[in-house]
Amino acid sequence: MNLSKKTIVLLMCLVFLFSVNTSAFACPTHEFKVLKDDGNIRQISTVCNNVEIYAELNTVAYQVSLSTVDSMKIEKKYKVNIETFLDGVLSGSLIDLETNEVHVIGQSDIVLPISDEAIKAVLTYLFIDEQYNRQIIVSDGIMYLDTPWVMAVLNRYDSKFYYCAIVHNGHTYIGPGLTTNEALERVKLGKDVFGQTQSYAMVIANLAGGGYTNPEIHGNIPFYFYHYHPKSGTNIMPAQCFYAANTPIR
Repeated sequence: MNLSKKTIVLLMCLVFLFSVNTSAFACPTHEFKVLKDDGNIRQISTVCNNVEIYAELNTVAYQVSLSTVDSMKIEKKYKVNIETFLDGVLSGSLIDLETNEVHVIGQSDIVLPISDEAIKAVLTYLFIDEQYNRQIIVSDGIMYLDTPWVMAVLNRYDSKFYYCAIVHNGHTYIGPGLTTNEALERVKLGKDVFGQTQSYAMVIANLAGGGYTNPEIHGNIPFYFYHYHPKSGTNIMPAQCFYAANTPIR
């Protein structure tokens, strides 16, 4: 059964809602507001038990921040470090920018103005954007942007030749930029990368294996991309070196 991203958002938020007493966390999904969403910055807000919550996702810097304003107008700002956001599992921590205290979501004794369940619901809404049919996943502390962001990232030409990549549920996700040496190490570990162009993808596959396969694609366009596999003799390595088919060889 295929579920839309909107349905997934609602289900995940409801899970967080009813996992605790509703008097401790009143944060209906319809009260979320999108304050900004220009492809680079996504900002949302809501109110839970008279506490205003603001969250921001920066898809250029791959960073997340959160702030609260309570009924006494006391503002608290946090850096958000997410370790995992995948298949309904969310783990990570908040760092108080004033005190440097670290609140591990679901495991900390540090009292925050909002509950862990509120934090999880807000971050879920921040990461799953049903309006534009895109979402964020986080694996091993690395944030990846869904397929609709891929070309935007490649077109930034931010001096990065390579990016982290991962495939999840048939979608190709793109992560932070890598140097050539970082990309080579990642490929040798069997992990995927995305090349700024087809030629870069070809080069990194060749560096990793001494050879490479012909371009191939396993999934469906536009969610999957052509790629090379490094090849050492007759041994084909598992890493996929992606590229966008409409980027030039140069």
